[in-house]
Amino acid sequence: MILSLILAALFALQKPSFEIVSVKANNTGSGGPILVMGDRFVATGVSLKNLVQYAYRVPTDQSLEAVGGPKWVESDRFDIEGKIATDRGPLVAQQAVLMLQTLLEERFQLKVHREARDSAVYILAIGKNGPKLKLSEDQAPAAIPPPQNAPSQTGIQTPFGVIRPGPAVVPNRGMIRRAGEDMVATGVRLPFVASFFGTWLGRPVIDKSGLDGLYDFTLHWVPGPTNGPGTPPGPEAVASLFPAVEEIGLKLESTRLPIEVLVIDSVQRPSEN
Repeated sequence: MILSLILAALFALQKPSFEIVSVKANNTGSGGPILVMGDRFVATGVSLKNLVQYAYRVPTDQSLEAVGGPKWVESDRFDIEGKIATDRGPLVAQQAVLMLQTLLEERFQLKVHREARDSAVYILAIGKNGPKLKLSEDQAPAAIPPPQNAPSQTGIQTPFGVIRPGPAVVPNRGMIRRAGEDMVATGVRLPFVASFFGTWLGRPVIDKSGLDGLYDFTLHWVPGPTNGPGTPPGPEAVASLFPAVEEIGLKLESTRLPIEVLVIDSVQRPSEN
């Protein structure tokens, strides 16, 4: 009886896993978002590094960086699909994250650990004349439409967490998108803005603005026509970002801080199925 209880407790501590898993190399050069849809987790054209960062960061941490590992963890792209039994009910993001950890540990033989490293970072802070950001009229996370021909969705991962579809759909909500020679933000939080800047600057940006809520603003800056997220813009584009940030009443300050990183200790390419 005691042994049964111990085994049951140990089983309960194990991470959950998908019933059905598909892992395939993606050589198309194109990718898509990471989605939680009904009873499925789907990632299309995603690097292992991005999957690791998605799987192991906490919801409030948009800047956790995965470091180490062979070069292919950034260059290779994968299509991943995990499915649970339909009688288990809809898959929620918190479950999917733990199941993705199990998938990475089993199929990629992934081993990681966290540690603090002294790193060059930027601090996103309030400018000397105060912020020039507009609070969004609707402070509730907006519903977003499901992809065409997708099954009924229980949630889509966004910078806000999981947003559930509903009748009221606000276009481009929770996004920073290019509009001509500007970047237009609609319904975004400042930690997401900091993460967006860090993506282009190639260095973590930590939000220390103290501002809460969802904001709209226009940033008179674009990274350049040939660059994409993960590829830092040229020196001129980097230099022009700082005055553009000051125009919206914020500032970027360079400093060094101990930042928690996720270190990839070992990993292997998976066999496909």
